[in-house]
Amino acid sequence: RPTPKVLTSVFNPNAARVLTQNYTFTSTGSSDPDGTIDSVQWFINYNKVSSDTSFTYAFPQGTTFVKLLVIDNDGGRDSSTARVTRTTFRRYLGGPVYAGLSLIGDSVMYAIASNDKVYRMDVNGNILYNLSVSGNILSSSSISGDTSVFIASDNNNLYGFSRYGSQLWPVYALGGQATATPTLDSATNRIYIGVSNGFLQVINRTTGQTAWSSFVGSAVQGSAVITLDRKLVLFNAKGELYGFNLNSTNTGYTWFIISSDSVKTSPAIDNSGNVYVGTRGGKLKKITLPTGQQGNVVWEANLGSPVNTSPVIDAAGNVYVGLQDGKLVKVNGNTGATIWTFSSSASINTSPSLSRTNRVYFGNTSGEIIALDSNKNVAWYYKDSASIGNALLYNQGTVYAGTTTGRVVAIYDGTPMLDGPGSNPAPPMWGTYQGNNRRTGSMYDVSIGITKIETEIPKEYFVGNNYPNPFNPTTRIKYGIPKEGNVKLVIYDMLGREVKTIINESQKPGVYEATFDASSFPSGVYFYRIVTNDFVQTRRMVLIK
Repeated sequence: RPTPKVLTSVFNPNAARVLTQNYTFTSTGSSDPDGTIDSVQWFINYNKVSSDTSFTYAFPQGTTFVKLLVIDNDGGRDSSTARVTRTTFRRYLGGPVYAGLSLIGDSVMYAIASNDKVYRMDVNGNILYNLSVSGNILSSSSISGDTSVFIASDNNNLYGFSRYGSQLWPVYALGGQATATPTLDSATNRIYIGVSNGFLQVINRTTGQTAWSSFVGSAVQGSAVITLDRKLVLFNAKGELYGFNLNSTNTGYTWFIISSDSVKTSPAIDNSGNVYVGTRGGKLKKITLPTGQQGNVVWEANLGSPVNTSPVIDAAGNVYVGLQDGKLVKVNGNTGATIWTFSSSASINTSPSLSRTNRVYFGNTSGEIIALDSNKNVAWYYKDSASIGNALLYNQGTVYAGTTTGRVVAIYDGTPMLDGPGSNPAPPMWGTYQGNNRRTGSMYDVSIGITKIETEIPKEYFVGNNYPNPFNPTTRIKYGIPKEGNVKLVIYDMLGREVKTIINESQKPGVYEATFDASSFPSGVYFYRIVTNDFVQTRRMVLIK
């Protein structure tokens, strides 16, 4: 029987953002005690790649399996295996990472280690400083437009910190344990969070004082979400949906839907304001929210296993959820029909994340992180020794994840935008847990603020030049409307692709100022356009980083 060379695994935990790296493997040392080696075969991820004595391969980031098979002249065979693992970085924190990572622009990230601290890191994994919070933190932080950070803990408290790490106000007592990420509302400067005693607590973000509260039937384990037309939607643990009209002065809920199927995750919203939620009974539900009416269930898809993750929604309206039985399911958002199912080796407890290039990333309890294209082909694979403990975060070609043994892992995907007009897919509707990388749970990006700056009604429509221009990363856009009506303010890139809707709602007459934060956008020329029933105007602006 032949004896193959023993292959040695390769591990490069700090490979930076280098997509591939060459490694050479050889069969020198393979032998056959009673004859000769007849053939050598090399396999990468179970696919044959070479029959030479040695071969060089450009290994991507993630985990790649290598196998050497040797066959002697008598037909005997034996093999040896190895793994090549490359990551952008891998950093150890002081406790398990159960909460999702939150990102400010392209440069700063907050990672939460339960039983330890909140770490402010750069996107290369270097720790800048940390924030100390009592109790276990089981949910992500939320970050406001001025980069203040808000964190809830299971010791019944809510904490607020400035961008410099100083406490904004005394610890806010929630009255119950919090396992949900705070939802920020830039329009009213408020924080919304449901807790275990069944109350939705509403806090003034600046003062840390109670604005109002409302009882919502039972414990709340997921986060609230806010639609573009200013509806706040919240599910309690029983699966009952409570709806609040944030345009109203009434602080109570305006309607609710009774359910017998429990919900432990946060919902998602599409661009039309429809809500999607998964249940412990294995159903994915689509709920429409007509103006002034109670929400209605459009469809229920029975997926056959408890839904453990929050949904994410791609640009075409397809919905992705992870199941307890290890399946990732892609569902047609219009019909509820399953498009495809991908089976992984263990339960998926971490919400997936979507890129603009239509890749979906998810992790599971066996430590796998898998990247799939829109047709469920595996783009790359990573295997960790510990369970992936938090919702995945994707930004600018890099996927970030935390493990239950306290590691933060980054993997560079390197899927750039395609070239040419119309070739780039639109951004996902709800690309990650809580809707954006700041984990706010709102269709409003918290980096965007709309302020009415003059009460005098203008005689005609106008749109001013943004200031400053050029800008980095924020700029202000002033506009006036002489009569009440729907106003849409949209940002476009140089190729005419819509990259951000700042506002799309009815506004009363007046002069307004919109703040646009382009932290997550590359340098270049952009256009902003105001559209009303009676007026359209476009202006140019330049982002220089």
